[in-house]
Amino acid sequence: MAGGGHAPKVAVHEVAALIGAVLLISSLTLLFIPMYKQTGEIQQQVSYDNGTALSPKTESGNMVALDLLEGDSVSLKISVAECLNQEPYNCVSATLKVYSPGGEKIATHIVELEKEGSDEFKFKANQSGTYEIDYTILGSIEWEVQVNRRWMQPYLMPLLGAALLGWGVWQGQQMAAEEDAQAGTEGDEEASV
Repeated sequence: MAGGGHAPKVAVHEVAALIGAVLLISSLTLLFIPMYKQTGEIQQQVSYDNGTALSPKTESGNMVALDLLEGDSVSLKISVAECLNQEPYNCVSATLKVYSPGGEKIATHIVELEKEGSDEFKFKANQSGTYEIDYTILGSIEWEVQVNRRWMQPYLMPLLGAALLGWGVWQGQQMAAEEDAQAGTEGDEEASV
């Protein structure tokens, strides 16, 4: 043995119970702390020149980058954060562009919102990788991205963990019962001799 140490053998059912317990606890923790929802805000301020409000300028940037698997669907909800009340604009005028992992534009969504308005935009990942959502905006918005996974990963891991934990505990009880039965029969044989 490398390192020169010696350790007692560990039964397979004990390892299965340990792995199952860790998997169950960690997956339940992640299930109640959702990692698939992101929110943010893009604020645009009105500039003033000698006490006169200037017309707002269009801003551009990257809203969010998402790591998606093929078949995942994304829902992006946008609402007005603050209405600039500058004529002839709506409260918010925006263009959202979704780029695939290869860098090609796969979707464009134009948003025109009045005061207290909201809009929702959905798309589906056609390949695995990092998708980027860019914006060009005139106004201030609040946004929320929710990813609906195609695979039921959040629900599969607790079930797998519970199954491994249950099997490990059950197998341990079976082995303990067999050892007790063997010890009982050996004790009976010694008493009869």
